[in-house]
Order: sequence, then structure tokens, then C-alpha cells
Amino acid sequence: MATKLWKSEYHSGGSIRATTDEKKKKVTFLVGDHEYSFDTNDSRAETKIDAFLFEVTSSYYAEQILNWVKSKIKIEKPSFW
Repeated sequence: MATKLWKSEYHSGGSIRATTDEKKKKVTFLVGDHEYSFDTNDSRAETKIDAFLFEVTSSYYAEQILNWVKSKIKIEKPSFW
């Protein structure tokens, strides 16, 4: 399990805490007082996480956070027939 906190005026609520859980295969984001979880077994997980991050922060931080998450946990790739 890995956790990292990003603080910036560009984030909703001022900070985003990302937690990866390898055993449960999920990523959890704490934005302000709200918690959002994503299942990394879902083939659309990366797209969902990217869209979520783009809504709560700038594109720069969305990319930085997504790259950190991908370095800590394996995200399922989309399966094309």
C-alpha cells in the first residue's frame, strides 16, 4: 500500500491524497472531504481515473498523479476483441 499527498491551489479542496492497495486492486483518492475509489481490474480504469483527475485538478497534476499511480499499481489494459 502506497500513499502520497499533493497540495496545490489548483486542486479542488486544496489537496489530493492518493492511496493504492495492491491486495484489493484499487486506487482511492481523497479530495477535500470526499473519497473516490477505482477498481484497477476494470479495463477502463485508466480512462476513468484520468477523467476524474482532470475534473478535480489541472491537466499537469492529473498527469503527474496518474503516472505516480501507474508506478505503484498495475492498471488493467483495455481489451480489444
